Amino acid sequence: MGDSRDQTVRNDQLLDRASAFVSSNGGAVHEDLLIRHVFGSAGQANLWRPLLRQLLSESRELGLRGDGYWTSTTINEPAASYDNLFSGDFTVIDVETTGLKPYHHRVIEFGAVRYRDGEQVGTLSLLIHPERSVPQYVRKLTGIVDSDLVDAPLFHDVADHILEFIEDTPLVGYNVGFDVSFLNSELQRIDRPALLNHAIDLLPVANSLLPGTRSRGLSSLARELDITPSGTHRALDDALCTASVLERLAPRIRAAGITSLTQLDGFRAVRRDQPDATGPLARGRSLLAPEHVESAPTTPGVYIMRGAEDRVLYVGKARDLRSRIRSYYSQPLGYTRKMDGLLQSIEQIEIVETGSELSALLLEAQLIARYRPQFNRQMRTFDNYPYIRVETNNSWPRVNLVKEVSDDGASYYGPYRSSRAARATVDALNDIFPLRSCSRSFTNARSYGSPCTELDFGRCLGPCTGQVDADEYAGYVQEVIAFLDGDVDPVFDRLHRQLETAAARLDFEKATKVRNRIDRVTELCQSQSVLSEALNTGQLAIVLPAVDPESREILLTRHGRPWSSRIFHLEEPIEAVAADLARSWDRAERLASATILQRELDSVQILIRWVRKNWDLPCIIPLAPDLVDWEAIVEEARTVELIQ
Repeated sequence: MGDSRDQTVRNDQLLDRASAFVSSNGGAVHEDLLIRHVFGSAGQANLWRPLLRQLLSESRELGLRGDGYWTSTTINEPAASYDNLFSGDFTVIDVETTGLKPYHHRVIEFGAVRYRDGEQVGTLSLLIHPERSVPQYVRKLTGIVDSDLVDAPLFHDVADHILEFIEDTPLVGYNVGFDVSFLNSELQRIDRPALLNHAIDLLPVANSLLPGTRSRGLSSLARELDITPSGTHRALDDALCTASVLERLAPRIRAAGITSLTQLDGFRAVRRDQPDATGPLARGRSLLAPEHVESAPTTPGVYIMRGAEDRVLYVGKARDLRSRIRSYYSQPLGYTRKMDGLLQSIEQIEIVETGSELSALLLEAQLIARYRPQFNRQMRTFDNYPYIRVETNNSWPRVNLVKEVSDDGASYYGPYRSSRAARATVDALNDIFPLRSCSRSFTNARSYGSPCTELDFGRCLGPCTGQVDADEYAGYVQEVIAFLDGDVDPVFDRLHRQLETAAARLDFEKATKVRNRIDRVTELCQSQSVLSEALNTGQLAIVLPAVDPESREILLTRHGRPWSSRIFHLEEPIEAVAADLARSWDRAERLASATILQRELDSVQILIRWVRKNWDLPCIIPLAPDLVDWEAIVEEARTVELIQ
C-alpha cells in the first residue's frame, strides 16, 4: 500500500510539473520538449512518449493536438508578456548545418515557430539532405547522423514549403545572420532570390540589455533567464528556446522604450554608438596601451599576457594576432567570470609568431602546461587527467581510477581530460560486471574472509569467500578489457537495457541516473577513440609555413605526438636538413614511448584533430616504418602545397 501511495504522489507531482510548464510556455508545448522537461530526458523521446501519455491521460487541464503539441485547456488568451509589443506576425527560426561557412557548407535541418499577436500558431521542422556526409563534430553536437538524412529531401524540394511558412514576416533568431546567410546560400544554389524579410537578432539585443551575462551561447543565456534549455542542439528546439528568450526579455525591451520588433535593430545601433561606460562596464581600451595592437602582426601565433614581476597571466593563440589582441580593447571589463580581472592586470603582451595555426595551437598548449597561467582554465591541470587501471597483475583484478601510471604489470587506459567521464565509466563497469572494488591484495590469508555488503547486493562475486569460479571472473575481466579496447557495444547494450527497465517501472530517478551515465561513458569512449587513433596514425612528416615566407617547417610526429620540428630556408642544402631530420628520428626510435603521458594529452588531441581534418592534403607525408629517405622528404617539402 505504501508503494502505491508513493507512486500516486509521484505521478501527481509530474502531472503538476507538466501543467505548469505548458502554462508558462503560452499554453502549447511540443510533446518532445515536454518529455525532456518532465522526465529530464535529453534523448530517446520515443521511449518516454507512452509514459507521458499514460501520465497525462487523466489530466483535465491538458490535451494533445494533432500537430504533436500538448495544450492547456484552461488558457485561452496569449501570454500577457507579448501584448501589443509583438502584435502582428513574426517567425522565430534556426538552422543546423554541416559547418560554419555558408558557401562551402550546407543546411541539414530547418526549424521555425510562427507567431501571430504573440500566440504560437504553427511550427515547422525539416531534415534536409546536404548531399555530403555530416562531420563528426556536427554529429556530436546535434545528434544528427548520416543515416537520419538518407531519406530526407533536398533543399530544392522543401524551399517552397519553407518560404510559404515564413512568408514576409520578420525573422527572429539568436545570431540570426548565420541562419539567414545559410538560407540565402541554399536559395542561390537553386537560382531563387534571397530573402528580403526583416531580420531581428536577439544576440546583440541580449548583450545590450543584459551586460552582465556571462556567456553568449543560447543555452547559457536561457539558463540566465531561468529557462530550461532542451539539452539538444536541434533546430526546432533552439527556435523554441529563442522564442522563450524573447518572451523573458520583453519587460526589458519595453523599459528601453521599444514599441515594435522592427525597432530592435535600431536599439542595437543606438547602444553601440554610445560612449563607453565607466566603472564596472568600462571597456578594455581604458586600460590597455595602444602599442600592444600597433606592434602585433597579422600572422598566426601566440600571445602571452604578463602582469607584475613578469608573471604570465594568460596564453592565447590566433590566426591573426593583431585582430585577436584588438578584440580585447572593446571587451567590457568583467564581461566573463573567467576573464574577470585579467585586463586590469596586464602590463605587457609578448608576441610569438609561428607561421601556421597548427604550430600556434601546439605552442599554446606547451606554454600553458609550462606556466599554468591564472586565467587559462583548460590545459593547465594536465596532472589531474586520470587513467583507468585494470589490475591484471592480480589474481582477482579490479577496475579503478588512478592519477598516474606505475610499472606494476597492470593495464592502464587513458589519460582522460574529463575526470567526471572516467569516474562514471568506472562506476558503470563496476555496476555491470560483478568484480571486486575493494583494495584487498589477495596475496595472503588475511585477504580472505569477512565479505562486505557488495556480495550481499550482488555487485561482487566475492573472491574473498574463496568459492568463486576463476574462469567466470576472468571472463568478466576480459569483457571490461574488450570495452576499453574499443568493443563498446555490449556495455552500451546493457546500459540501455537498464534504462528501459527503469522506464518500464516508472522509476524516473533511476532512469535519469542511467541516462547521465550513458552520456558520460559515451564521452569517455570518444576520448579513448582519439587516443587509439593517435597510436595508430603512424609516423608523419607535416610540412607547414614558417614565419619567413622563404622558409618552411617540417614537423615530425610519432605515436600521434609531435616529436620535433626543423625550419629550413628553401635555398638551404637538402643534405644538411636531411641529416638533422635523420638524427632527430634516430632519437625518436630510441626514446619515444607508445604510452601517452598526461602532459602530452592536449598536444595529442590537437594534432590528431588537425590531421583528421587535413588528411588528404599533400603537406601530410607518411613515413616508412623502417628506412626513411630523408632527402626525398626534404625535396618534397620544398615544393608541396601548404595550408595555414
